[in-house]
Amino acid sequence: MKYTDDEIQRVLRTLDPAGDGRPLATAQRVARDRAAIMSGGRPVPHRNPVRQRRLVLAGAGVTAVGVVAAVVAGSLFVESAVPDGSAAFAATPDPLVYTAPASNASAAGQLEQIAARTERLPAERTTGFEHIKMSAWYLDIAVAGNQVSSLVVPMWTETWRAPDGTGTMTTGFSKPKLRTPEEHAKWERLDRPGENSTPTTEALQPTPRVFNGPAPADRDALARYLTQGHPPENGPGETVVAIADLVCDRVLGPAQRAALLRVLATVPGLTYAGETTDRAGRKGAAFTLRNRHGGLLNDHTLVVDPASGRLLDSEVLLLEQGKLDVRVPGIVRYELYLTSEFTDR
Repeated sequence: MKYTDDEIQRVLRTLDPAGDGRPLATAQRVARDRAAIMSGGRPVPHRNPVRQRRLVLAGAGVTAVGVVAAVVAGSLFVESAVPDGSAAFAATPDPLVYTAPASNASAAGQLEQIAARTERLPAERTTGFEHIKMSAWYLDIAVAGNQVSSLVVPMWTETWRAPDGTGTMTTGFSKPKLRTPEEHAKWERLDRPGENSTPTTEALQPTPRVFNGPAPADRDALARYLTQGHPPENGPGETVVAIADLVCDRVLGPAQRAALLRVLATVPGLTYAGETTDRAGRKGAAFTLRNRHGGLLNDHTLVVDPASGRLLDSEVLLLEQGKLDVRVPGIVRYELYLTSEFTDR
């Protein structure tokens, strides 16, 4: 079935829970994804990446058209027929392992302890270029007729922004690990995504940014600031997404990080999952919200460095399968926040 350009635009708009008109991707990314949908769902090779601002877990919507859905670390491709139940499943990484907390350990209490410690830290540099680096693993899903094809390609991004908002974003892909001849054949059919590991760099313009202006260092003011592009009516899950988006967009000092932790502490339903070691080997305190933000039941976990108050990791554990070719429970996205600082470039 072919879809008109207007039909594709309507679907893409409905898949953004924010629905506020703020861009989820550059115009170039939208054009590439539209081309892939119109051509029958084959992924366009070597796309310049743009960080997805939303994890859309729209189970039925994914099978309707070839919309790209953000998700999952791993390294294999899946091609499966739907809806006859004969799907092969994408490989996903093991969930993080948590040290069980004391029975009386509350998320709010733990976060306040970390926030109090963070706000006493020495002031950090607040001028120069904002330098942010992260690595991420997502699953892209494309649909051609009744055929679902999923591929997983690890990526990293590094941004440098001047005080006026201009700058650059460099992105690199890693080639997936192909364990069998069948997986290699699928990779060939999907135009060898990740084959070219040469990083690409694009210019950043002053606007639009996810968050306009410096982040406040007051909890209530910061809570209002986080509603930019993240409507509170979308529920508590929207606040958790906004917090993860903020650390990808802005460099935060100790006072701002303390305020951010205090905003997180106000999220209804948030629990303290215990101590853990993230996928970069860093120890942190884990806080989890079980929610349906994005459509399907999932646990969204943020891992915080208890010494610095920095956000280290954001992970989503899917608890309902919907139409996705992922076994549940299974990790369907994670991001590692590696560098956040002001520098001279």
